[in-house]
Amino acid sequence: MKSGTWKKERQATRRLLEFFKECPLKSIDAQNIEGYRAWRAENGCGPGVINTEFVVLKALLRRADLVMVATGVRLLPEQVPTFDSLSHTEKVRLRQVAKRKPGWNRARLAMEVALATGARGHEIRCLRWRDVNFMERAIFIRESKTEAGIREIPLNTDGWSGVLELWDQAQKLGVAEADHYLFPACENGNIDASRPITTWRTSWRSLTKAAGLPGLGFHRLRHQVVSELLEAGQPDEVVRQIVGHVDRRIMRTSAARPSGRRLQPFLLSQTLQLGQVTSQITSQERKPAEECSRK
Repeated sequence: MKSGTWKKERQATRRLLEFFKECPLKSIDAQNIEGYRAWRAENGCGPGVINTEFVVLKALLRRADLVMVATGVRLLPEQVPTFDSLSHTEKVRLRQVAKRKPGWNRARLAMEVALATGARGHEIRCLRWRDVNFMERAIFIRESKTEAGIREIPLNTDGWSGVLELWDQAQKLGVAEADHYLFPACENGNIDASRPITTWRTSWRSLTKAAGLPGLGFHRLRHQVVSELLEAGQPDEVVRQIVGHVDRRIMRTSAARPSGRRLQPFLLSQTLQLGQVTSQITSQERKPAEECSRK
């Protein structure tokens, strides 16, 4: 279990204990569960949080062979968040502003990798130099949220330029060994390439605010990539392989809301380049399987 998931479930357990206190599991029924959900709602919790806590409670009941108690209790409906996709002009402005301050350098290069791959922030932070394929101009994601997230992603021109800039910096600093991180930890000016950077949140918030895009979360870049690939007509299978989604519905939900403008020619060529290379990899992987089936 990932540390983030463990923390969420631990927090959910605390709330459950706060409400049910010393009430044994065998005494909990559907009415108690509904009472708990009403109590959480009164305290300002949204359906997403309440559903997470209900799933944890259901898992506890299952382990005690009491899951039938919650059979009639359904998850609360959640409002699916929508995101406006960035226009080409906004992306150009974001890139230009990010170059203004040296302190924004790592956030800027992380942005370039994210926009070229659709990788999650955690996946980018955990990249090591042994995960970079210099011959194929690709990166291999080893640590991900799901098994589907473990994948190799070919890089377009912008993404590869960002990786090469990171490589140049790593060589100058003497932190370019295979096990060193692309985004090493840095405390008080001391670089420790054996550990990944914890976060670039502060610099990201500063540069997005300076670019006139306050509140733009780093994870939104992942939604941006999904949206651009789908707008460019890439097959769902190719998009899922690039971003590491398991479910087609999740992938479609992750797409940003179209900006109402057609993709600019340069942006479209970059998006198609990423999708076409991945399509070729996918077709090459299929050939051995097809040949075996014919035999």
